Amino acid sequence: MGLAAALAWSLAVHSSHAEDASMADQPDRWLLIFDTSIAMERCLPATTTELQNLFFGNMNGELTAGDSIGVWTFDQKLTMGKFPLVEWQPQQASETTSSLVTFLDYDRYYGKTHFASITPALREVIAQSRRLTILLFCDGRDKLKLTPYDDGINRAFNAVQPKRQKDKVPFVVVIRTQNGHFVGATVNLPPGKVDLPVFPPLPAPATPRAATPVASAQQADNTPAQPSVPPLVIVGTNVITNPEEIKKLSGP
Repeated sequence: MGLAAALAWSLAVHSSHAEDASMADQPDRWLLIFDTSIAMERCLPATTTELQNLFFGNMNGELTAGDSIGVWTFDQKLTMGKFPLVEWQPQQASETTSSLVTFLDYDRYYGKTHFASITPALREVIAQSRRLTILLFCDGRDKLKLTPYDDGINRAFNAVQPKRQKDKVPFVVVIRTQNGHFVGATVNLPPGKVDLPVFPPLPAPATPRAATPVASAQQADNTPAQPSVPPLVIVGTNVITNPEEIKKLSGP
């Protein structure tokens, strides 16, 4: 069995939805990934406080009934399926939050942060998702190699990681993808509002049309390329465009 089949939304996941539903029919997906390295155990109180703020605020008002929420944990290995997939219902916010906080409180914290343990599975989920929001709670002690924003994310980690560890507060990296493409990322420094990148409008459904002659090879070669994703990372409410600006966040 291939990795994609084995993951199927945690991957889709213990889903009650029909497995053959098209990507266009999917609810929005939210994937919460928690670094459970030994260093992150010290950040657990701040992590649970941030979770409570996010859920009771319906993820800044963007989490809607029927959206699916998956939970992964990792250190040097990825663990999936220990916390059941949630189909979000706002009236169950308190129960869902309490269950997740209890789960994190009793989980094992071991080893070091190792982002490579999550990247193969994440690539599969991204490829299979219409709209996916990834919230990565981590200590910033490893280099991320997944997105077009990696350089900026890793510079932000390096700039403020010692202070975050001293304050026992995690990073919250938000990554958004749409139809398999990265559309935005933010690096957030709780406490405070977590910024969610804006999704672009979904493409309109294709309209059937009459068959046309096959385009020539020359015409096919002139097809416009997909626009590249800008190398932009937001830290809190500050837009970071170069290393000098990131260094200012480290403080005295």
